[in-house]
Amino acid sequence: MACEVLLSDTARHQRDAIILFLMEDARATQRATALIDELDEVIARLAAYPEFYPLARDEKLARNGYRKANVAGYIMLHRHVDNRVYITNIFHERQDYARLV
Repeated sequence: MACEVLLSDTARHQRDAIILFLMEDARATQRATALIDELDEVIARLAAYPEFYPLARDEKLARNGYRKANVAGYIMLHRHVDNRVYITNIFHERQDYARLV
């Protein structure tokens, strides 16, 4: 049975900011399009397999059930609760996401 996948307001804002940033640079529009496509693929995978991605490396986040998906140079944090997957944040892979959550 497929899970419902929900983006938090924070994750939605982060996604939109990343895409707008990439779209501002004419050379990065293909990266923006590829990121959108890959995010859609990850969301579809999470709906079908909510625990497909590994637990976050940070011990505190892992204890709280956070998982991370690497998406085109970004890290998408999410949690599987009951029959829903909550995407909570999207960070650039160079950011210290454990400190920012």
